[in-house]
Amino acid sequence: MRAVIPGAILSFMAVAATISAMDPAAAQKQIVHYGMSFPERVSGFRRSESHDFEKSKPGLGYSVRYLRPGWTVDVFVYDLRRASIPDDPKSDAIRAQFEQAQGDIFSTQKSGRYKTVSLKELFAVANARRQERLACGAYALTRETDHFDSYLCVGGWNNKFVKFRLTAQPRDSNMTMARQFLEAWSRTLWP
Repeated sequence: MRAVIPGAILSFMAVAATISAMDPAAAQKQIVHYGMSFPERVSGFRRSESHDFEKSKPGLGYSVRYLRPGWTVDVFVYDLRRASIPDDPKSDAIRAQFEQAQGDIFSTQKSGRYKTVSLKELFAVANARRQERLACGAYALTRETDHFDSYLCVGGWNNKFVKFRLTAQPRDSNMTMARQFLEAWSRTLWP
């Protein structure tokens, strides 16, 4: 009988310690869409709000916003109701999504939202094994007297499209910061 009591006490203490170590606020902060976890922080950016497009427009998925002073980043995960999406950024499906998203950026000039929109460069982001995973572009945007650097990247992950839109006030370090954020995601999604 004496051996049972210490065992029961130890079991109770282990459960109590586990419960006390759990942070209910941290559990509430976890965001997962289509199996993709959105960490609270990524490369100095702090997670903000999440938006459910899937509810009203199936196929458009979800977005999660990340913020840092002077920066806004939106990460989208969606499938356009397709069963199969390649993970090769040079595939027709990923290139088509990149071209459409790039067209959306240029249409902001036509609609008057931005005075000028120009492509600065095209680039790719690779994973830790140096495999290209994201097709990307860097853009300069001007609205009246305000100038912005903007970055677009599109890739495929787990039969979903993953799109990143990063916008910042112009600084010499922006490309480096954008790449750090994107490379952190690349290491997570495509280890």
